[in-house]
Amino acid sequence: MKNLNFDDEYSWNKSKQMNIDTHNDKTFLDPGTVIADRYEIVRTIGRGGMAAVYEATDLELDNARCALKVLNSEFSSNRDYVDRFIREVQLMHRVQHPNVVKTYQAGTDNELLYFSLEFVAGVALETLIRRKATFPFTIPNFIIQLCSGLSAIHQQEILHRDLKPANLLITANGNLKITDFGVARPKESSLTRRNQKVGSILYMAPEVWTGRPLTPSVDLYSMGILLYEITTSKLPFTGATPGEFMNQHLKETPIRPIVVAPDCPEWLDRLIMSLVEKSPSLRPQSTFEILEYVQLATSGNLSLPKARKVKKSKPKKNIYLSTLRFIKVKKTKLIIIAFVLITLAILILLIANLL
Repeated sequence: MKNLNFDDEYSWNKSKQMNIDTHNDKTFLDPGTVIADRYEIVRTIGRGGMAAVYEATDLELDNARCALKVLNSEFSSNRDYVDRFIREVQLMHRVQHPNVVKTYQAGTDNELLYFSLEFVAGVALETLIRRKATFPFTIPNFIIQLCSGLSAIHQQEILHRDLKPANLLITANGNLKITDFGVARPKESSLTRRNQKVGSILYMAPEVWTGRPLTPSVDLYSMGILLYEITTSKLPFTGATPGEFMNQHLKETPIRPIVVAPDCPEWLDRLIMSLVEKSPSLRPQSTFEILEYVQLATSGNLSLPKARKVKKSKPKKNIYLSTLRFIKVKKTKLIIIAFVLITLAILILLIANLL
């Protein structure tokens, strides 16, 4: 058993050199199992491709509830996966914010590499969407919390890069917690290979697909897809293959949320469409900009221009032709009047002769 220093990567050397029999996977832990003489497993919360997450009690802190993330043993001898696991805990530990899951302590116990983190009594946003449940939050409040958490992450010069419903935990009273920094990275990092695509293809920004330099805007694009989904109950892009998704993220403009869901407020429709712009330069440039916009919109101080009706332009009059038409009309009228007057005069003369 050994506690590991978050800031000293050399202290992880022992875990990097672990050689585990992957045919006897001891990562999936039974309730009652005690890790590092401190954490007693209560139940499995979830299992991913890289690690399993458990609810546990901290025996050293009066049985306080916590979560325990344990690297799957099949990856414990794979340096790339171990490095990514180490990076996740180090990055999470750097961010201290109410809307980001807290990381407490990391270590090894014989063959296991783990870290403990805050237990959140809630469910993933993904579950609420799948169940078509009523959200325990308003959209403005959701945006404010998400922006606040992302702001704290970006201030540490970290890009989350995997913002999706499965990585947002929601409590019963509507509090939001960002979790899972498994593919997060500092702005400068050697751990992600050139042209390597990581993250969910459903929420992946165009610049990730094309391998361009990444900025915090990649997380804002994912936020836009998220907001589109919870506003309309649909994803803006659908496909059967990664190639189809890539083509849509790179080239297609989604149907406006207000068209799919007519009750979508106009300010929200405009925000979502600005977040999913293909070019990062056309998106909001920071979470602070989004927060300011939302606060103005919800306070009634945001003036949105009304859509103007496009009037069909009338063709310019040809003065020459108009004059000709005017003269022709006038001439016709004069001939008719003259004919009537002459006819009346003849009738008057005939009547006078008869008398």
